Amino acid sequence: MNVEIWTKLIDGVEVSVKVIGKKIGKDMYKIIKNSYLDLDDSTAIWEFFPGDVVVCKKKGGELFAQSLVNSIIKDREVYSMIFLVVSKNGEISDDDIEKFRPEIKKLKESTDIKQKLHPVIKTWLKKVK
Repeated sequence: MNVEIWTKLIDGVEVSVKVIGKKIGKDMYKIIKNSYLDLDDSTAIWEFFPGDVVVCKKKGGELFAQSLVNSIIKDREVYSMIFLVVSKNGEISDDDIEKFRPEIKKLKESTDIKQKLHPVIKTWLKKVK
C-alpha cells in the first residue's frame, strides 16, 4: 500500500513536500514517486529522491522522512552533500568538508549534476579547496 511522506525541498526557502512511498520495514519506506522532481532545475534542492529508502517518523499523524538508509541513485552522496551545503547556506564544518572530499571532487568535475549551478553551490565550490 502506498503512503504519503513529507520530504524537504529547498527552493528559495526550505519547505516540506508530499511524495509517495511504500512501507518496507519498521519505520522504513522506499520513496517511489515525486511528481515535482525535476533534476534539470538547478534551484530545486531535494533531500530525498525516488529510489531512496528512508527512515520516517510520525508527527501529528503524518510521515516525515528523517534519514537515508540506502539508495539506487547514481552519485547519491553528492546530492546529500549538496542538500547539506545549501541548507547551511554554504557554512559547513571542516569535518564535513573532509568527509565529502571525494564528492566535492566529483561535483567539480561533473557536467551532469545541474544543482552544481545553484548560487550557494557555485559560491561554495569556489571557496572550498
